[in-house]
Amino acid sequence: QIAKALCVGMAPTATMPAIPIKAVHAYFDALRVPQPVYDPAKRGFSQLCEALELAPQFEAARAALALAAVRSWFSAPSAVEDELWHARARLAVCRALDEVPHLPQTHLAAGVFAAQLGDYVQAARSLARALQLSPACAEAQVYLGQLECEAGDADQGVRRIEFAHSLDPLLSAGHDYLARYEALRGHHDRCDERLQRFESLVGKDHFVLNLWRARFASWRGDLEPAAALHARGGDHG
Repeated sequence: QIAKALCVGMAPTATMPAIPIKAVHAYFDALRVPQPVYDPAKRGFSQLCEALELAPQFEAARAALALAAVRSWFSAPSAVEDELWHARARLAVCRALDEVPHLPQTHLAAGVFAAQLGDYVQAARSLARALQLSPACAEAQVYLGQLECEAGDADQGVRRIEFAHSLDPLLSAGHDYLARYEALRGHHDRCDERLQRFESLVGKDHFVLNLWRARFASWRGDLEPAAALHARGGDHG
């Protein structure tokens, strides 16, 4: 009887649209782009656009596209690109809110978008909605934890980020933030441990990792890592 109930519960419903396999492949290729992203080619965004061209009804891709657009705006390399990606991000977030408001990633994207605009009240509301829909949304937990740290509730923020990492041990987001938290408190050994964990997830040549290492070293009076990073000519790796 249990097996029969499971079979009924897992059977596709009449309203569940079929998604072409090529669209599914493009979607998962986009998800494999490491975070945080400093990617001039905007690979994740392009692949999600491809998935939606093949399957406009692909709900998960619609929400993921909103988040990819917001992240692409954050890493825009010039003022012209910034304006372009701002418009794309706004459109993608609005469309996701209209079409897939039941997905937590939609509200994660809306929260990150609001935070980048400086509207932290709306950011907190959107992230809370994402977590109401799915408390296990690790990325939303991390971002809300970072906002809590910035708002002065560092202990709660750190606990939330660590909880997110327990939900998703492969999530790279937040490890650099925890390293910064330890560095600001003067706990340099703990800072180094956090950075080593971050490196294990993103690789030793990742620009964000080396940027934080240079910054933390400069706080200790060691300017060599910063000079080495500058010598790379802004390579975002």
